[in-house]
Order: sequence, then structure tokens, then C-alpha cells
Amino acid sequence: MSRTPEQDATITRMDASLDYIRTWLQTQFDRHDIPGMQVAVRYGGMSRLSEAYGVTNLETKEPVTQGHLFRIASQSKTFTAVAVLQLVERGLLRLDDSLSRHLSELENNAAGDVTVRDLLNHTAGIVRDVPTADLDQVIAPTPDENQVIQTVLERGCVFPSNVTLKYSNVGYSLLGIIIGRVGAVGYGAYVNKHIIAALGLQNTGPDLDLDRVTEFVHGHAGPHARRPQAVLPLMTSHANAPCGGFFSTAEDLTSYYAAHLMGDNRLLNDDSKRRQQHAGWSSNPIDPTAPRYGLGIVRESFRGRTLLGHSGGHPAGQVSDTVFDPDSGVVISVLANGFGSPVGELTRGVLSLLYAAAADPTDPAGVGLTPGVIPTQPIELNTSELARFAGRYIDQIDEFHLAALGGKLLGIYPDGLDPVGAAERYAVVSPNELRNVGASAFASAGESITVVRNTDDSVRRIQFGRSVMWPVERYEGPSF
Repeated sequence: MSRTPEQDATITRMDASLDYIRTWLQTQFDRHDIPGMQVAVRYGGMSRLSEAYGVTNLETKEPVTQGHLFRIASQSKTFTAVAVLQLVERGLLRLDDSLSRHLSELENNAAGDVTVRDLLNHTAGIVRDVPTADLDQVIAPTPDENQVIQTVLERGCVFPSNVTLKYSNVGYSLLGIIIGRVGAVGYGAYVNKHIIAALGLQNTGPDLDLDRVTEFVHGHAGPHARRPQAVLPLMTSHANAPCGGFFSTAEDLTSYYAAHLMGDNRLLNDDSKRRQQHAGWSSNPIDPTAPRYGLGIVRESFRGRTLLGHSGGHPAGQVSDTVFDPDSGVVISVLANGFGSPVGELTRGVLSLLYAAAADPTDPAGVGLTPGVIPTQPIELNTSELARFAGRYIDQIDEFHLAALGGKLLGIYPDGLDPVGAAERYAVVSPNELRNVGASAFASAGESITVVRNTDDSVRRIQFGRSVMWPVERYEGPSF
């Protein structure tokens, strides 16, 4: 699909932000207890960034690469939902089919009356998990299909269907059984052929691949539980594969979610995608901004835009989050192998930086500006102007970034996971002075940063307000 000149200009501005996004991600990785991490960004029809951080295992210290395999937990549900909708498109399944139509074991059970749609959007009222408390301690085997069915027969529906959103892993395990039966080849074989192979994904699968175990990262217990963080064993998912067993890489996931954009018919037609992505039941009915669950996909509002995607937390110590903007086509995936890693905040931090970069730098109401405080007419800064100031600056107590983002120079304090919410905008007065044209009235609005340079024109230090800071590579620490 051809792009307009305006779209090309936006992509160029976003591309110009990638160096700073790498800096921000490295800073955040350094600040949090994350053993290892992958991050990938895709837009404009291609991969734009793919990074790896840390180690696969805190004991072996093997570095994470872009090709290492992570367990993506509940992001697996999106694959299961796609498989169901594919079978619906083929006329082999209906969303309003009752479970008993395809699972004869449930014919005389209340759960047999709920529908495929109810399972997809978590309104069936079915119990959340097979009751193996030891599973989350990684010392019990994951359930097989018979155990899933038996759980439903014994525990059934906690609530009547279509009363409330009630997240259920058991519900998606049931969908996996249905897919295997209706597709006539078993769940794993179906998704491998009709989703994974259809997209040419080389590093994605529905469960632990015993032929590739050396490529998997190990998960780690949360930093609250034990120091050093305990390395957790690899585990197969069996009947939990449809709800949480998949493995992938950040790059593969951005390719996979890109196939959910309208106009891409490799997995589903656009009618099916609209049905899947429609705002479903709210996770908090009294909060109009709360995320809503569609058919295997989460929909939310972020900075005035729609985001779609899913997150996941695997009992073997891995967490993940992937989101995509259906309007801009931006897809971001963050995977980490440690409980407690802020993957959701990181995906949205990267997205915030891309949105800031994409904004027209000459817009007088643009990012990092507060016209009510400092009326200003911003201009676009060229690459050389930005390069002369951009950098990571520190002193003994703080860190400050001058970030080059699409013709704009923003001041960002990286101690928070929202890089843009409190960003300051700077205008170039001279090679040795910047003026703050966008800070909060409580900050240093209208004031200047003095830039002291070396004879080779590199920055020696910057000074503003009460702070004197040095480029991180030149900082030698305080001298008291």
C-alpha cells in the first residue's frame, strides 16, 4: 500500500527517535531487577528496532540475543482466538455454538450451555484455573485435557454466563480442545499450520519445544521472593498451551500482531478482525477508561488513541506485553524473564516516545510545550543541531536526558517509566545555550541550560538551575 508524503515524513521523524529509544530502554533496564529482556518495534510495514538485554539465566550468565525464546503466557490466547475465528470463517464452527455441541462430555453440565463466544470474551463464568496450587510453584505437572474437562464437570460455572467479565484460563483450554477436534488434527498441529507457518514465524510455537530447549531463556522468581533471584525450570504446558503455553521472540510477535491490522488477510478477513477487536466487556465497569476484553484481545485507550494487544505472566517466571495501534500500524513487544519486570510500562513508554517523535515539531501546541506558560512558535531542529546537544547527563544524585525526537529536543528525566508526561521542550539559542520553552510552571520554564564545550566541540558539562551534569561517559563521580 502506497504512503502519502505526510506519512513518509512521520515515519522519518519516528526513525530519528530510535537512537534515543535505545538509550531510554537501556536506562530502564539498568534501573530495574530484570534478568533479561527483548524489545522489538515495527511500523511502516517493517521491523525498525530489535534489541536484547541481560542474560538468559542468572546462574550461567549467557547473554540474551534477539533469537532466544521466551514463554509469552496469556498472549497465547490471541492465537487461540484467531484459530477459532478461522474455523468460523470456514463454516466449521459458530461463535454461538454451545460447548456441548463440540464437547459431548459437557452435555449434562451447566457449562455445556455456554457458548464459544462466551469463552472467547471471558463471560462464561467458568472457574479460572485447574485447581493445582502447586503449579505456580513449578513443582506440579500442567493439566491434560481430561483434567480440564474434569475441572469443569466438578467446579463448573462460578457465575451465570454474561453477567460479568471473569477471566478464565480453563475457558481457553476448552477452546483449544474444541479447535483440536473441529480442526481434526489436534490443537498444536492446527495452530502450527494455519497461523505460525502461514506467517513464516521461525521462532514461535504452542508449547515448550524439547528439540530447542537450549534456545529458551529461563524465568526467575520475583526480586521480592529471594535474593539472588531464583532461576526457575522450564516446563511444558500440555492442555494449558491454548491459554498460556506459547513461546516466541519479540520480533516474531511484532510480525504476528502486524497481521491483525486491517487489510492484511493472511490470518483473518477484516470482518473477523473487527469482530475480534471490538470493545467487549470492561475490566472495571465503573471506570470508563478501563481496558475492555474483546474476542481474545484487549482494547484500551492510551494518550487519546486506541491500543490493542495482550500481556502475559508465565508461572515459570516470565512476563510479556505486546500492543499495536490499529491506526498508525505501530507494534511494540517487550519480553522479560523475571517476575515483576515492568513490561507493560516499557511498551507504553516506547509508544509515548514514538508518538512524541511523530508529532509535527512546528505545532505550537505540540509535545513538551505549555503555550499557556510560555507562548512560543517552535521550529524544527535539524540533525546537526540535535546532535550537538543530545545525550545522557548525570551527577551524583540524578540523571537527565536531552533527547532528539523527530526535529524536537526534549528534556527527559528517566527516573519514571513515563518518559513524555513531564518532558520539557528546548529551543537552541546558541551552541552554548538552550532555552526551556515547555516546562511546567513549577519547573524551570523560560530558563536556560548553559553548555560548556571541549575544544573538539563535544559537551564537557551542562548547567541549569541548581544542577551541573556531565555526559555519562565523562562522569568521574563526586569529589567531596
